[in-house]
Amino acid sequence: TPESAALPIFDDIDWLRTFVGEDMISFDMFGWDDEIGKYVLNAIVYLADDPRTKIINGVAQEHAEVTKLAILPRHRRKIIGITNASDLALWTSPEIRQLEEQGQVTGQGLFDAGRESKKRLNLYLARTTGRVFEDLNRPLVGLVRRLVFYKEQRILFGIMEGIVGSRHKTFTLPWGLCNGLGANLLVGGVGRDDAGRAWVAGFKALVDTPEFKGKFIFVDGTGTQFMQLATQGSDIWVSMPRSTREACGTSDQRALINIATKTGGPMEYIQTGVNGWLMDVLADTGHSFEEVVLTLNRGGEPADNLISFIHRRLQMLLWQSLTEAVDVYYAYADQGSSRWLDMMEAAYRIKH
Repeated sequence: TPESAALPIFDDIDWLRTFVGEDMISFDMFGWDDEIGKYVLNAIVYLADDPRTKIINGVAQEHAEVTKLAILPRHRRKIIGITNASDLALWTSPEIRQLEEQGQVTGQGLFDAGRESKKRLNLYLARTTGRVFEDLNRPLVGLVRRLVFYKEQRILFGIMEGIVGSRHKTFTLPWGLCNGLGANLLVGGVGRDDAGRAWVAGFKALVDTPEFKGKFIFVDGTGTQFMQLATQGSDIWVSMPRSTREACGTSDQRALINIATKTGGPMEYIQTGVNGWLMDVLADTGHSFEEVVLTLNRGGEPADNLISFIHRRLQMLLWQSLTEAVDVYYAYADQGSSRWLDMMEAAYRIKH
């Protein structure tokens, strides 16, 4: 991966050498990170140069192309894309498993299953954070992952008040006045770099303010149980990493309806308006895929300018996608429109 924050970390190199094989693991592969007190593994160049290495797989089709362009160009003939996946048995809720056993998976059944999952999530949040969402009839927007610079969670800070605000009030956003969306917002994860740790502090400062209390919850942490409850209980799952910088991403695979940057794994299966919304940051901008990959990899002022551009585009595209998604949700909840249920069923069928 071109992003150091995405590299695996280890407490004990000798443990890894024991399980992988001493001849495959060199101490040269590791760097010590004083901030987190762990070893960071960057094995790719070492292993790619090993004559025993015949195939190098990127973990999504786009990631294979990024690897060829910017990470291992001299080994491009070895590189293929094999997209990461998630274990359905681990991430499927009990209610949906029951629907599957009965052969009765429908949009309405999936919606009802989601409501039960949302109740379980609220009980978990009450027990672990002392906070709950006060109105579970609101759509729940969820995103839980490491908070690091390239994952761009910072774009929420300019639009959060509008996301949780009343649909009958207007809010000042970076581009002007907009009606609120009337949603609940769940954010979770651990800050893994300076930017991420600053965002954690920013989210924590908001949770108990009058504008956000009972409508926004931040969880400083992650883990399998929390991720299960969050992905099963969220009506809309959001992934907004910077274009070309996410190797794959798998949290979206565990949810049903997604809003995601058109990058990594999501671009292979999310269809806007069918099972979610893709945010195509580069569309009609004049920026090519190759230019973006290489500019971000080289760093410096051109990369900083491009990051600022992507940040602004992502923020507006996320707002537009959330607005459409929430409108479809409320059209079902308030008027009985079938589109939300159709999208839930489509998301389930495509995922399986």
